[in-house]
Amino acid sequence: MVTACSRMLLHHELAESREALPGWKDLLSAVQDRKAEIFLRALQDLVADLSDQGPLQRIIDDRDAGSLALFIGLPEGYRRSLAGGLGAAYGRFRKDRDWTALNEERRSCLGRFAPLRERAYALYAGGGRERLLAGMDELLRSADPAQGGSLPARTVVG
Repeated sequence: MVTACSRMLLHHELAESREALPGWKDLLSAVQDRKAEIFLRALQDLVADLSDQGPLQRIIDDRDAGSLALFIGLPEGYRRSLAGGLGAAYGRFRKDRDWTALNEERRSCLGRFAPLRERAYALYAGGGRERLLAGMDELLRSADPAQGGSLPARTVVG
């Protein structure tokens, strides 16, 4: 299990490096809103994890059902709630062992989260912290309509 977790972490970090947007760290530093920062970090992590170089693609390529169980079971918070389709796809996978359907769900989720991350980046680039925070409810609705567009207990610092 340690080896599987280590491989997932390595592939996550490599994919995060490949998928990095210039200035993303500046965006995270400037936001000064912990709930918004957690959401934005989750978007970045999901883009890395679901990318063609990310750990889920590696797990699918290797047909590694044990690592898949860890990959689905370990995320928390926004990463888990936003990518709920992956959990449902895993449930179906446990019955039918259809790696192709799982990969289609990976691509579908990536197709949802990569543009959201880019939208957050564009908001920040076009108007800084205030513009990004003003657009957070719309980003949340787009990420997960069940969220209702609200960041719970938003606390703005500074």
